[in-house]
Amino acid sequence: MSADLSSSFGWIEYLFRSKGGSMSKRVTKTKSCRDREKLGVLRVKDHRKIEERILRLLDRYEASPETDKRWLDIGRSCIEQGFMAINRAVFEQKRAELPED
Repeated sequence: MSADLSSSFGWIEYLFRSKGGSMSKRVTKTKSCRDREKLGVLRVKDHRKIEERILRLLDRYEASPETDKRWLDIGRSCIEQGFMAINRAVFEQKRAELPED
């Protein structure tokens, strides 16, 4: 971790430890949680392959002089954002629980 980043977030670690926590505290997970995570990882790997195929297709379009590069860039950004949203949905990311909750 860079010195700037470490110093910027050092107060967060201090605050966390002052509440009796540890930044490296290991959380045990249930079997169903681990299975769900494994399934999520497999799904995301599939998504990444599909996304890569689409992006390579767009790379071929970009090489063509007839292609409008501006619209191609907009489409590429939307596709990348869409896959990012799908991958986040697979893992059902929620806000972190804090000790004081």
